[in-house]
Amino acid sequence: MKKVYDFEQFFFIEGQTKEFHSTSIWRHLRLLSDDDVVNFEGRWQFPTFQELWEYVETGSIWNAEAQKTLFGKRQVHFKSGIDGYTVREKNYKPVTLWHHLTHEPSLTMKTLMEEMRADDFCEYLRERGISFEGK
Repeated sequence: MKKVYDFEQFFFIEGQTKEFHSTSIWRHLRLLSDDDVVNFEGRWQFPTFQELWEYVETGSIWNAEAQKTLFGKRQVHFKSGIDGYTVREKNYKPVTLWHHLTHEPSLTMKTLMEEMRADDFCEYLRERGISFEGK
């Protein structure tokens, strides 16, 4: 049976940040199997700007944006709460992305309904034999 996890992303910019910063202040609940947990959790380093640019363009990092300046120079902008960090192609230093999962075993049904993706919530109910079919 799958379990509910809070999925968090953190980033670290070599030479610019002293610690990992969260990419979102919100909770991102996911319904994952034990095998999924192994694939989700970990750290990834982007040694080149091109690799970071391509990954950010896929939309896989929350609150990160691939942008071009008025002069056509590429840059990646990260938001962490009220702070913002910009990585430019010219003076690129490696960026590390860290995915962290926290098991959330005791959330209320209301919290699950409000904070989970709809397909995950429906699967959560089905796996536990809960249905809303009326007679």
